[in-house]
Amino acid sequence: MTVYPPPLHPPPLHPMADPGPSPGALALYRSLRRTGGSLRIGTLLKRATDADRVALCAAIDELSERYWITVILCKHAADTPGQSYPLDDIDRLRITRYGRRKYAQWTGR
Repeated sequence: MTVYPPPLHPPPLHPMADPGPSPGALALYRSLRRTGGSLRIGTLLKRATDADRVALCAAIDELSERYWITVILCKHAADTPGQSYPLDDIDRLRITRYGRRKYAQWTGR
């Protein structure tokens, strides 16, 4: 099991530091949260059209850049950091503790 991106020091928790995630990224995060914090990518891809896949890639990139989620790669995926991976190489998405705190801060829950 490979975790990408490698855990780094997350940015500060100041509420005015950024404008917040996009609506698509928040929708993906809510679906992850409803399923208990972890979700296999295959279940998302079964329901997705080509336009949805592009939006899904953008939401995954945004949430992983914000350290709200970690992307778990399949065992056969190459271990080169900094490389973008196709959706077929992703095994599951998982919520981070930092993401739970920031989501609670944004939504008041």
